[in-house]
Amino acid sequence: GDVAELGLWCVDLLPRPDLDRLADAEARARAADPAFDENATPLDDPAVLRAVCEGPALDSTALGDRGFRDLLRRLQPGRFTDLVAAWSLWRDPVDAGMVDALVERRHGRVPADPPVPCLGPHLGETYGLLLYQEQVIRVAREVAGLAAEEAAGMRRGLATRNPTEVARCRAAFVSGAAGRGVPEPEACAAFDLLEARTAAAFCKGHAACETLLAWRFARAGTQRAATRTKPFPRA
Repeated sequence: GDVAELGLWCVDLLPRPDLDRLADAEARARAADPAFDENATPLDDPAVLRAVCEGPALDSTALGDRGFRDLLRRLQPGRFTDLVAAWSLWRDPVDAGMVDALVERRHGRVPADPPVPCLGPHLGETYGLLLYQEQVIRVAREVAGLAAEEAAGMRRGLATRNPTEVARCRAAFVSGAAGRGVPEPEACAAFDLLEARTAAAFCKGHAACETLLAWRFARAGTQRAATRTKPFPRA
């Protein structure tokens, strides 16, 4: 809190041996095919997504949990953002209800409609579910018109579940949304969702980085498989 009040960034730097393994995997892929370029492959490439779910790529990352593999088999990701959403939900404690909701909506067995109309533009990527801290901030900014600092403060306030802080956030959100033409009942319903989900919302940036590591391992692996060389090293 003191660091944030000074306007400074707080960055956690973690040692990641899997980055060394990734560098080696991509070096082997380039040795097998000098034209190999991991940045030239679209993130939604079907072959790479399939390799993430079915191959050994997850073993070299934090995503190598058997339960997470089972989730991917159920989800059958069709795009990179599906992987990110799945990993954001697969952590301790796992929210089984949200996991099931993601799977059902991904396959169209349950409509992926947003729970409140004004949230539609902000929850499309996650099939109408509020999963990320960044979504909370975006909704606060674009639905209620809060400044970036106010929106980030609202997310932190809701995460505390402190009744006084939640009441303050509700008043600011509903008032701001009304100023942007959102009917009060709709604004209240939107805030109810924010209040219910913010404490469990995960950082999308963190989930995307972890998922991208697995994707890049899979991309290197599919390249080496195509050139019939041995697979990349496993953890």
